[in-house]
Amino acid sequence: MNDTAPESVRESGGRPYGFWVTLVFLVLILVAFMLAQSAPLFADLSQSGWENVTEAELEAASFDGWSQSWGTIMGGVRAVLIVLSLVRWRRGMDTISYLALHPVGWKPVVFWIVVMFVIMTGLDLLFQALELPVIPDFMLRIFAGEQSLFLLVLLFLAVGVAAPVWEEVVFRGFVFESWRRTLLGPFGAIALSSLIFAVIHLQYEFYHLVAVFVAGCILGLSRHYTGSLWTPVYIHMFQNIVALVQTLVYLEFFV
Repeated sequence: MNDTAPESVRESGGRPYGFWVTLVFLVLILVAFMLAQSAPLFADLSQSGWENVTEAELEAASFDGWSQSWGTIMGGVRAVLIVLSLVRWRRGMDTISYLALHPVGWKPVVFWIVVMFVIMTGLDLLFQALELPVIPDFMLRIFAGEQSLFLLVLLFLAVGVAAPVWEEVVFRGFVFESWRRTLLGPFGAIALSSLIFAVIHLQYEFYHLVAVFVAGCILGLSRHYTGSLWTPVYIHMFQNIVALVQTLVYLEFFV
């Protein structure tokens, strides 16, 4: 479970982007994602004319499952394409080494999935003991509207596939590889990238952001110790799908 990516980077003769350049690129990537994510929402609202849109309609539209799903997929594709372009522009670097797209065995993946599941379950039990809602209100409101099978499939693709892929490519791929070669080191890079990762989930309550930060740290550690980006990608997919199923069970969707 040793991280072999640094050796691969050195052999390629190049170095990742520095701390500040990476931070600027990260901000630009997040802005590009949010613009793409908002496009379906703005398209729906523009059909009725902006001058006729009420505040209540705007709030309701922001929790529309269709807009959120398509927006996440579109924004995720844009974010990944930007990262791939930035890596290609960096002389002496190759995409596989920079993003740690190395194969990983199933045993370390299962190990880190268990670690994630145990810790997240512990946090859920803590929230329950503190009489705090386990399921974020944002997720409940997303499912409060139309509940068609096609929308459910689209939500699973957006939340269970698109979101984990683009977030891991950006945070545990591009950002982590760049920052761990700075004075931050691997663990500083994990902590700082996880903090930013939590901040971009501001649709959740504060205590849920703590859980997101912890999850980000686990994902970062799995990336560091296995030397492969695929590990956090698979873990993230598993965690998001579990969260979706948990929400559907709570809403008695299958009853």
